[in-house]
Amino acid sequence: MMSLERIRQKLNILKELDTGLDIFGSGLHKYILNPVLTDGQITAFEEKNSIRLPGAYREYLLHIGNGGAGPFYGLYQLGHGDGIEVNLSKPFPFSSGECLKVFDVYEQVEEKLAALNIEDEADEMQEKLFNEITGDINCGFVFLCTEGCGMNSILIVNGEAAGTVWYYDMANDAGVFPLMSPTTKGPMAFYEWFEIWLDSSIGSIKNGTNTINGYAGYIIVEEP
Repeated sequence: MMSLERIRQKLNILKELDTGLDIFGSGLHKYILNPVLTDGQITAFEEKNSIRLPGAYREYLLHIGNGGAGPFYGLYQLGHGDGIEVNLSKPFPFSSGECLKVFDVYEQVEEKLAALNIEDEADEMQEKLFNEITGDINCGFVFLCTEGCGMNSILIVNGEAAGTVWYYDMANDAGVFPLMSPTTKGPMAFYEWFEIWLDSSIGSIKNGTNTINGYAGYIIVEEP
């Protein structure tokens, strides 16, 4: 069965099972899908931002819906920025072998502050150094959904990692990490990301197994 039809069927199954809207976040989206986009609407978005959306995501927007029912509080509409401005035309600055660990950056900042021996305006300098070290991270991705409290899934649409789903959590001093597939052991793609939520949610209702608590469990951080 094609991934698109499998997603559609599982969404229908979950909607029929979760009549009480017990799955976390379902009370907000209520398993309602937004209208699909036309090819012309998607193309206009792509041309405006000098990108080409990954095939699976583009297919989903064309044939299932432009947001609505989906993981946690639901799938965002195309272009929803979660309050963050993202430059889509600029490549995403990370690859599967390189991520952003906020606490590592803090350590570098502290080392630089100590070397500069700065006490006055230390907070301003700390922010400046943090931005210098990380560079512009808000490039080449679209937001897929939020789990709340600043924990987001993003889809890379420009750069080496295009087509993969990452975890974006700067609000809690975590960072930006690729979500790793339990099947391929490589970076997760859009349909697999979506189906992990569907399968865990259906299983929690049918079999009493635990639903997915968050995508952070699919982060693998290599320690030196």
